[in-house]
Amino acid sequence: MKKKLAKGRSDNEILGWITKKANHRRTAAEIELWSAHQERRSPDNPDSRACFNELHKACAPKRTDIVSWFDLLDADDFASYAVARRELRRRVQKPKLQIKPPPKETL
Repeated sequence: MKKKLAKGRSDNEILGWITKKANHRRTAAEIELWSAHQERRSPDNPDSRACFNELHKACAPKRTDIVSWFDLLDADDFASYAVARRELRRRVQKPKLQIKPPPKETL
């Protein structure tokens, strides 16, 4: 899996690879339960709490709504890609149409 991730594969490509290689096929209900658990999972010991706090301070120090690892990952993604998003928006932003009045005709 590390090799696939290192190649910069998309989330969907990684999911497809995992699904193909999995020895045990998970049901939709199992996947939903696991996902819900992961979304709520938070640091459960002092060392992981210290790590969590350090990462939280680095990516979104003013946000008080970050309480789970999922929240932290989401905030880190937002912080990491904010510059890229701004640059992309700048590049693809269409220039505003400027409607100029017709020139005044001189008689």
